Amino acid sequence: MLLTVHSINHPYLTCFRDAQRLQQHTVASAPSHAYREHVLFRVDGYDIKQLMADERYKMSAALHAAGLSGSEYAQHLIVNARPAR
Repeated sequence: MLLTVHSINHPYLTCFRDAQRLQQHTVASAPSHAYREHVLFRVDGYDIKQLMADERYKMSAALHAAGLSGSEYAQHLIVNARPAR
């Protein structure tokens, strides 16, 4: 009860009456869509779909995960695999 009496008179305690406003974004933290429209850097590379389309990459990733990528046979498999189209 004492808190509600003070919140009416004290400007810093008015947040108890306006709690929903305090949970909203400020102007600075509001999500902005402007950065999505402007591309800062050109992407010179591959995305995961392009990488996984290459049979050699999938094979080398699997061999590396198994700890076999350094073997002579693994390198022979990768070199002789079909290239990506």
